[in-house]
Amino acid sequence: MSEVVTAPSAISKTIGFDYPCVVGFQGKQRIITMQVSFGALSRFLSLDNEGHTLERSQRELNRRRASAFADYVVGAVKSGTDYIIPPLIGNCDGELTLNLMNESFVGYVTIPMDAQIRLFDGQHRQAGIREVLDIMPDIRHHSVTVMLTENLPIETRQQFFADINGNASKPSAAINIAYDQTNVIGQTVKRVILNNPVLAEKVDFERNAVSTRNGNKWYRLNLCMMPQSGLVAMWLRAHQSGVQSRKCS
Repeated sequence: MSEVVTAPSAISKTIGFDYPCVVGFQGKQRIITMQVSFGALSRFLSLDNEGHTLERSQRELNRRRASAFADYVVGAVKSGTDYIIPPLIGNCDGELTLNLMNESFVGYVTIPMDAQIRLFDGQHRQAGIREVLDIMPDIRHHSVTVMLTENLPIETRQQFFADINGNASKPSAAINIAYDQTNVIGQTVKRVILNNPVLAEKVDFERNAVSTRNGNKWYRLNLCMMPQSGLVAMWLRAHQSGVQSRKCS
């Protein structure tokens, strides 16, 4: 399948970009979801991070964040491991043409060549993908999910930006360490803990703070990686607990 169609086709008489899509609804908004290749992504997305803050629906671009995302993708491709990219979400100013199959929610969308698509979530991922292609142009066929609203006023786009970022919940450092298979030190610490029955029962792998709600937990996983109060201190405390248990028995 080609990346884009830039001429009238059997799908649509509009000159533009044709993509397979799925159509859904959130509130009163029609949402069009499609897969876009890395190579085609920059052809129709417009930057929305310059000018006065109140005249756009995005923050200023942080090049470090974009480069960090690019490093993540490039590192995964080079090592042959999987990577995941959350959807890019934006608004299309232009008349989209939908051709759905048999009155379903699946079909093709044609995006006019003069349409403007501005993201209100995912600009650093978009910029990072551009950097990825500068380094590895041979993966331009890799794709990312793009979710589009249609012809929204700037106030609504700004509200959606605030909604997405205001409702986001950052995971704790402890659970991030527990799940991150690329963190060699963190995974080593986790294995040491799990191989010790006493420690395994006393470490909270999810929360950053130990409280009465954690039950009989002594340590949180992110603290276990600290030199002075980490595994050595835990081992001593666990060892003392074991000695006390043997004395009691």
